[in-house]
Parts: sequence; structure tokens; C-alpha cells
Amino acid sequence: MPRKKKLEKVRRKLTLDALPIPALLDFLVGWCPPRNEFERGRSRWQTWAEFDAEYLAVRDEFLQHEWVQNSIVRGQPVFAEERFLAKQRGEAVAIDAQS
Repeated sequence: MPRKKKLEKVRRKLTLDALPIPALLDFLVGWCPPRNEFERGRSRWQTWAEFDAEYLAVRDEFLQHEWVQNSIVRGQPVFAEERFLAKQRGEAVAIDAQS
């Protein structure tokens, strides 16, 4: 009798192309967790942990993008990158305390 092959779950790596434009803008200029049911139903992320995890998954690709580089050159901060670097330095991220 032939053996049944086990189905393997294929985890696809999240890419920048898979994210909608509003998510990219949230990484660039800012985001906060939803505060009510109306926002909860329309938000891609529900917590800071979800936001940070998706940013980490696309971080390298995001920072290489031309419009992100232009923003950095003009001295405009990149919201998600500032959060990432603050956490790397062990600093408390002030925005987490407000939510």
C-alpha cells in the first residue's frame, strides 16, 4: 500500500509587495492600537506586538525602498524604525505606555 504523504504547511515569507499601501504608510508615519470597535474592525493590527512583528518581517526590504530612503535623506523620521531602534537600545517606547 502506498503511504500517504503528510501535508506540510508552507509558511510564506511576508514581503513588502503583500502589504497594502495603508500598512506601509503606518510604518512610515505612525500607528496606534485601535481604541474602539469601529477602529478594531478596520485595523490590520490589534496590538503593538503584531505591528512590531510585521515590521520586523519586512524591515530590510522596507528600508531599501526608494521613498523610505528619500524620507530618511530629508531628515524625516521613520516611525517603525525609530520604535525598532529604541527597543534594541532597551529604551522604553513611550508610545507603548500611552496605549
